[in-house]
Amino acid sequence: MTGPAADLAVELRGLHKRHGRTPALDGLSLTVPRGSITGLLGPNGAGKTTAIKLLLGMARADQGQGWVFGHPIGSERDSVAIRQRTGFVSESKDLYSHFDVAGMIRLTKSCYPGWRSEAAAALRQEFELPLGAKITALSKGMRTKLALLLACCRGADLLVLDEPTDGLDPASTEAVLAALMGVAATEGTTMLISSHHIEEIERVADRVALVNR
Repeated sequence: MTGPAADLAVELRGLHKRHGRTPALDGLSLTVPRGSITGLLGPNGAGKTTAIKLLLGMARADQGQGWVFGHPIGSERDSVAIRQRTGFVSESKDLYSHFDVAGMIRLTKSCYPGWRSEAAAALRQEFELPLGAKITALSKGMRTKLALLLACCRGADLLVLDEPTDGLDPASTEAVLAALMGVAATEGTTMLISSHHIEEIERVADRVALVNR
């Protein structure tokens, strides 16, 4: 069997995953070309989040193969290299609750040598994120914006975004989609965006993959 294609950021072949007796993925294959914005569309429970966990090394497939930038997703050592090149925003938008906005930005900046300070300042202003606000005091929408800022500004080659506009009002959704298109245009960052909002994916993606059952 041939290895991964050089022009692909992500390549998944025939992935199977079960949670107990319940199948989460049943033979999923997916390609994400370098430099593309690929939308992963499907209803809740279709397996989108499971696929993301597998490609980031957060879970292991029962069957099948996959690579991210040529690194096999089934290797624990390679999964570290994958995460070093990837900015990830989970569906739950996890952040450290005892930090404030400025602290979260400083912490993330210290972990990523390629941190883009000017872009972070511009996004913080656009998203209207107050530096002194505690994470626990932020609304769900504001936490989403902060999580996106941290992912977009770390200098990653790949952004993997799981339901990035969940909890946002229409104006905030517009700002987030514009920011993502700006990052793709200026940085050439590859993106995989999981969503069940067809109209949002239609606006930003140049490729769409569908997953169901």
